Amino acid sequence: MPKSPRRKFNADRFLDKFKCFEGVLRRYCDQWKEGLDGFPEMLTVETFKEWLRSSAGNRGAKRRHLSEAKHRAQEAETRTRKRGEVAYKGMLEGIYRAYDLSTKQGHEILMDALEQCGVEIPGVHSLHVEVLALRVLSEFPEVFEVAYDTLTVSRVDKFTMFRGKKAWELGEIDANSERFEKALRKAFAVRKGTEKVLVKRFTDGDVQNFIVYHEERIQAVLEMKENDETIDIQPLIFRPVKQDFIAYFPRFGKIEIESTTKRDTSILRTTFGKVFLDDPEFFDSEEAETLINLDRLKDPAFAFDLESGHYASLTDVRCQFDGKEAHRVDFNSKDVFQTLERLNLRPSLGDARLASAKIKIVFPECRRGKTVTLSDTNKISFNRSTRSMEVFRYLRRWGLLSA
Repeated sequence: MPKSPRRKFNADRFLDKFKCFEGVLRRYCDQWKEGLDGFPEMLTVETFKEWLRSSAGNRGAKRRHLSEAKHRAQEAETRTRKRGEVAYKGMLEGIYRAYDLSTKQGHEILMDALEQCGVEIPGVHSLHVEVLALRVLSEFPEVFEVAYDTLTVSRVDKFTMFRGKKAWELGEIDANSERFEKALRKAFAVRKGTEKVLVKRFTDGDVQNFIVYHEERIQAVLEMKENDETIDIQPLIFRPVKQDFIAYFPRFGKIEIESTTKRDTSILRTTFGKVFLDDPEFFDSEEAETLINLDRLKDPAFAFDLESGHYASLTDVRCQFDGKEAHRVDFNSKDVFQTLERLNLRPSLGDARLASAKIKIVFPECRRGKTVTLSDTNKISFNRSTRSMEVFRYLRRWGLLSA
């Protein structure tokens, strides 16, 4: 399960992108400014930066104890301050989320989300990705959520797969998603002593994706310049640390789960089956965990069947040899098959149990390629930010992954 690092980003550089686009920044801040103490009436990039520095400093200052005579005034001030903290937190949380999408990949995801939701923004191609992200967040929040969920799932690189008893379309998805969240709260309350679980769902083609957020969070940090020195601002906002991921493929009745422990994976799998499929053992058949067939690589005639312009090679394979003295051998090379053939060792794969394998697939526009790691009978790992469907199609074509 990926864990968010302690968040720190260059706020000056991010906000500088809004020069000449300050109207976008104003429209976003308008929804929060009434609850913000000392917020500038004429908002520009520079006045916003100055307010951030000063307001964060004030929030870090310790408050003196007030006398009993000023108790009522203190209560009123506390209520006002809490409203301000809620607004401050909400505003900066949005800026952080816009920052998360402010990458080349994030730009592609935002554009796809706009197209998917049928939303057109005039002059969209002339906007910096930072400006586009914040504009979509303030004007089309539902589009932003689609993009952000897609970004979150794209960062996951290691899933455990389980085959269901049969192909099955999910029914009453919205209602069952709520039931799923409640059931997970109850299950994790028993296991972890907390009911703080949030489930978000989105669809990618016919695949149903679920993000399960847990309560653990870490404090976020802004990095800004003040008098030619770098300062860290620690606002009252936090970022989620723990997330679990589920992808369900109705055409195959298959589920993919990314979680920290086997126990949590089991809870997610059985709870999903119980709520959505009326069967907690839907993914518990004898063949449920048999989806990867590494024995295909032992075939002396095996070769990677590829589209024109694509390239693939076996770069790593772990072999277990049985005998009087069982031992393990790792073969590593730019092309393991080629190396083994040169050494007349390729037939030796036939005598081994293959524990894991790494395959590098290179696409024309991606010279670094994607490294796909297959292990056990149901574990697969690779960066899913792009070309993930093509990777799965190749694995099925080569007979390494069953439907």
